Amino acid sequence: MRSMFIKKPRTLRKIAVFLRRLGIRIPTWAIFLVLPYFAVGLTYLTFYLQYNGKISNALQTAWSPPFFMNMLPILLTLVFLMFASGRIGVALPVTTLLFAGLSIVNRLKVEMRNDPFMPDDIFSGREAMSILTSQNQTIVFKLIGIFLLFALAVFVLLVFVRESKMHFVVRIAGTLAFVGVALAVNNKLYKDTAYYMSFPVDNPNFTVSRYNSNGFVYSFLYQINQRGATPEEYSKRGVEKAMAGYPQKLNYAGVHPNVIMFMSEAFSDLSDNPHFDFSNYEDPLKNFNKIRKDSMSGYMLVSGTGGGTADTEFDVLTGMSRREIDNVQYAYRLINRPTEGVANALAQLNYYKIFVHPGHPWFYNRANVYRFLGFDEIKFDEYFAGAPMKGGEYINEDDSMDGFIQLFREKLYYDAPVFEYCVNIQNHGPYPGKYGDWQKNFDTDLALPDGDVDILSNYFEGVIDVDRNLKKLTDYLDTVDEPVLLVYFGDHMPSMPIDTFNDLDFEFSYDGDFEHRVSIYKTPYIFWQNKTYRDIDDFSKRDNSADALMSSSFIGAKTLDLIGEPDATPFFSFLNSLRKSMPVVTKYEYVEANGTYRTYETLTPEEHNRVMLYKNWQHYILYEH
Repeated sequence: MRSMFIKKPRTLRKIAVFLRRLGIRIPTWAIFLVLPYFAVGLTYLTFYLQYNGKISNALQTAWSPPFFMNMLPILLTLVFLMFASGRIGVALPVTTLLFAGLSIVNRLKVEMRNDPFMPDDIFSGREAMSILTSQNQTIVFKLIGIFLLFALAVFVLLVFVRESKMHFVVRIAGTLAFVGVALAVNNKLYKDTAYYMSFPVDNPNFTVSRYNSNGFVYSFLYQINQRGATPEEYSKRGVEKAMAGYPQKLNYAGVHPNVIMFMSEAFSDLSDNPHFDFSNYEDPLKNFNKIRKDSMSGYMLVSGTGGGTADTEFDVLTGMSRREIDNVQYAYRLINRPTEGVANALAQLNYYKIFVHPGHPWFYNRANVYRFLGFDEIKFDEYFAGAPMKGGEYINEDDSMDGFIQLFREKLYYDAPVFEYCVNIQNHGPYPGKYGDWQKNFDTDLALPDGDVDILSNYFEGVIDVDRNLKKLTDYLDTVDEPVLLVYFGDHMPSMPIDTFNDLDFEFSYDGDFEHRVSIYKTPYIFWQNKTYRDIDDFSKRDNSADALMSSSFIGAKTLDLIGEPDATPFFSFLNSLRKSMPVVTKYEYVEANGTYRTYETLTPEEHNRVMLYKNWQHYILYEH
C-alpha cells in the first residue's frame, strides 16, 4: 500500500524532468522581446470577449489607436510581473487571468444588466454571483471555454520555455522603473477625456457602446481615473450664485399630507405585454391597474436594469442622478455625511421620517446612509423577526406589508405628519426555480423556450403577491381619516436575459434610437391619494402628459410639488423648474416637456446652462458642500 503513494510523486517528477529537458532555454532579453507578441494576442482575446464579440470584430480593431490603448496596459503588466517575480511562469498566467477574467465578467454583466463592469464593481461579490446564476449558462460555458483554451496555450508555451535567471538588482531596478513609466503613461493617456471621447462610436451617449468601441481594458482604466472628476465648466462660486435664483419658500399654512413612498422590488407592468394572456390564470396586476386609473401615473427612467435598487433610492430621495456618477458600485458610497434630500426637506415641515426595509442593515450601507439623509427611525430585518422566508432568503411580502402598515399606524396620530419610505424584497431575482415547483401561469402566442417560461412564471408569481398587498395597503389607507399620499414605483426591471425582453418585442438595442435603448429602463409609477386627501385636493385628474416619462431623480421633486412645497429647498426648487421643461435628463440625452428629443450637442444655450447647473450642483452637494 505504501509503495502506491510513493510511485505517483516519483512518476510525476520524472514527467516534469522530461518536459523540462524538452524545453528551450531562452535568455531573459529574448523573453522580453516575446512579451509584446503575447500582449497582442491577449488584446485580441479581450476584444473578442466583449459583447457581440466576433473574430472579425477583433481583427478590425488591429493596430487602431484603441487597440494600442488596450494593449499597452497588458504589456506593462507583463513587464512588471517579469521584473517583480523573475518568472515568465508567473507573468503570463497572472496577466491572462487578470485581463481575460475581467473581460468575461464585463461580458456577463453587459448581457444581464446592460451595464459594463466598473471599477467599484470589484467589491460586489454577491451581486456578481447573482448575475452569474441568472445568466444563460450556454454563454457562461462558452466564455469560460474560450478562456481555458487560451490558458492551455499559455501552459503549453510555458512547458517548452525555460528562462534564464534574472539578477536580483536588475529585478528591483526594473520594478521601480516600471512604476515610474506606468504612472507617467496613466497621467498622459488614461486620464485624457478628450482623447477617450475622440474615437468613433455607434452611440456616443451609451456607456456600453463606448466600451465596445474603445475596448474594455482602456475604458476600465479611464473610468478608474474619472472617479470624483470635476464636471466640465464647474465653478463652486457659480453654483452658490445660482442658488440665489431659486429661493426657499415654505408653505407652513398648507395641507401637509402623510407621505408613503413605496419602492417595490423589480416591479414592472411586464405582464401587460400584449403577448401574454391571463384569461385562464390570475392577472398579476389586476389590482395595480385598477388603482392606476384613479392615480396620477406614468413611467420613470431609472439608471439600471435587472439591478441597482440603491441607485433608484438615491435618485428618488436626493434628486441627484446616478447617471452622472461614474466609477462607484452604487451611489450610496458617496453619502458619507448629512446630505440634503426629500427627508431633510420635509424635516423643515416637522415630518416624522421613517425608513423600513426587511433586509440587512449593512447592505448598501443603508444603516448609515439613512441617518445622513435625515431619517428619524430606521427599521431593518430585525423588525420582521420570525417572519417566514419566501422565494429564497427573502422575508415574504405579506408579513413585510403588515410591518409597513403597523409602523405607519403607530406614528400616524402624533403631532407631526409621517413620511415613510418602504422597500420590499420578496420578488428579488434570480427567478429560475425561485418559487420551487413552479407552474406555468400565463398563455402566450410566442414560442418561448422553457427557460423563459420558467423565469417569467416565477416572476409573475411574485408580482401576484406584490399586487395583492398593494391592495391591502390602499384599502387600509382609505380607512384613515388623515390625508395620505402614496408614491408607488418599481426600482428596476426584473433581472432577465436581454433576449427574453426582445422575445417580447421590446426591441431593445444598444445602438438603436432613444426609445429602444431605454425600453428596459422604464418602470411604472403612481401618485395615489386616500379618500380623505382626495376630498381636500384631488389631483388624479390633472394633466400629467408632460411627466408620462420622467427621470427617477425627479420623483422626489414632483412629490414635494404635489403636496404644495415645490420650493422646499433651493435645489428642489431648481429641480421642479427643470422637470417642467425637461422631464427626462440623462447624462447625454434629454426629452423636453413637448416630447422633443435632444442630445448634449443639440441643446439650446439656455438648456445647456440648466443642464450644466444640474451637473455642477450635484457635484457641489456630493463633494464640496
